[in-house]
Amino acid sequence: MFDLEFAGMGLFELEGEWIHPRRIEKSYEIIYVVSGEVNIREEDTYITAHKKDIIILPPNVAHWGFKKSSKTSFYWVHFMAENLDLEMPFFTGNFSNAYIFKELNHLSNMSREICPQYILDTYVKYIVAQLIMSSRLNNNNQKVIDEIYEWVRVNVDAKLTVSKVAAHFGFNPEYISKMAKKHYGKGLKNIINIFLLDKAKDLLCNTNFYVTEIANMIGFSDCADFVNYFKYHEKMTPTNYRNLYSKTHMNRK
Repeated sequence: MFDLEFAGMGLFELEGEWIHPRRIEKSYEIIYVVSGEVNIREEDTYITAHKKDIIILPPNVAHWGFKKSSKTSFYWVHFMAENLDLEMPFFTGNFSNAYIFKELNHLSNMSREICPQYILDTYVKYIVAQLIMSSRLNNNNQKVIDEIYEWVRVNVDAKLTVSKVAAHFGFNPEYISKMAKKHYGKGLKNIINIFLLDKAKDLLCNTNFYVTEIANMIGFSDCADFVNYFKYHEKMTPTNYRNLYSKTHMNRK
């Protein structure tokens, strides 16, 4: 649980070039980018935020722009808080409930008789709570996808598919592939291919097994399928790869 108090907000819009001035605020600051980009530096951390991205900057720490941007628009929200369970400075992309900033900006300009302080506090608390939950889910997803990644590396063979991996871990195949793409930059099918090819290359270069034996060892029931698979990805046959990379140069005494 955390205590929070809304301290002010506004919408910054500028058509020309702009760079964030150096500031030290006494409050937390949320920046939600509407358009353009915002380039913020805090000590050794550099953040470039685009449309729908959110930055939260902590109080009593200097921050400033590290390069110019143009046609920039963003909502800024200041708030006081204790026990905020977020690593600072905080950054996340594609905030799903962006409409709330427009509502909050509208309410903040009303008199406190019509819109009392506790309503504004509740709006900001809702935003921060969403970000805390998103951060926790991302951390948990990272642990899960790291476990999946290592399991695929250890158990990879030609029969391994995205569907089989998803079934083993109890996930939807499309979801698990998107999760891999988000955390590793590659879909799960590509990751399987990378590990399978690595395994094949290691056997080709570091053993004397026949290509037919290697094909069988990594799960291909037909050697021709392995040759075609390897050639498709590496643009050469397994034998050519072995001849090219497994030669050892020996000097005569």
